[in-house]
Amino acid sequence: MKLEKRLKALNKPFIKTILTKEGDVIDCVRHYDQPAFDHPALKNHKIQLRPTSFPFDHHQSSSTERSSAKEVHSIPLRGTRESCPDASVPIKRTTKQDLLAADSLLAPSNNEATSYKNNRDNSGCYNTQCPGFVQVDKQIPINYAFQKTSVAGNNDLHFSILETTHILDQDEQTGNWWLTVSKDNVNVGYWPKELFQDLANGAHVASWGGQTFPGSNGQFPPMGNGNKPSGLYRDTCYFDAIKYYGGGQSYDITPSEVDRYVSGSDCYDLQLTEHHEPLDITPFAFTFGGPGGTCTA
Repeated sequence: MKLEKRLKALNKPFIKTILTKEGDVIDCVRHYDQPAFDHPALKNHKIQLRPTSFPFDHHQSSSTERSSAKEVHSIPLRGTRESCPDASVPIKRTTKQDLLAADSLLAPSNNEATSYKNNRDNSGCYNTQCPGFVQVDKQIPINYAFQKTSVAGNNDLHFSILETTHILDQDEQTGNWWLTVSKDNVNVGYWPKELFQDLANGAHVASWGGQTFPGSNGQFPPMGNGNKPSGLYRDTCYFDAIKYYGGGQSYDITPSEVDRYVSGSDCYDLQLTEHHEPLDITPFAFTFGGPGGTCTA
């Protein structure tokens, strides 16, 4: 009965339904009916349809334009394959299985982008199961999926590595934090400034990497693609071309500016890049991840 009540609260009235090839049900929900506005802080929030500012043209530093030993392509975003009508947005319909997985701190499928909100009491939820994120794009939801992904350990001399770009930027005029993805600058949506007491004027610290939580059986899930860093990009998940933005310009990060932090080192690891590695990804990158399991501090 409790699950039914939660499902009723999460799944909003819709004006159109889209069934994806993979079997997901996407509801086209009117802007102000989406789950974000269940958050009490957003009672009087006015939707921002597009950012008023953008930090930098990330095409200039795109991986596809850097010379490398292997070919790098941008991952096509699957989206819904059709747009929701005007004044509505795509919201993936939550199922009982989704709630049970979230209660066990299990992430959605491996080919699906995921936003996780961690509360102060160590509880949390994924994507639109947490009220607050305002969906804006009519075709790409926050938990968008990838059409295909790289294959770990591919020894083909002509194999392609697939990447996707993620930018999190605070709008200079509104203070909202926008999520922009892919080389096509898709503005998926934003986290309103009302949700963050300490981020009204930017952030002082930024972090990149992965985070996992144990399931009800005490086992930690895989991180990244499930492999620990081996020194080869084709084997491991990685971040590259990492930048931060401030004062009207973007800045490249150097290894001397970052602190490396790994917990559960028997399950996961992180390695900063070396210039002699087979895939020359610059200016700053690292590989990370691991198989999970029974992890100690």
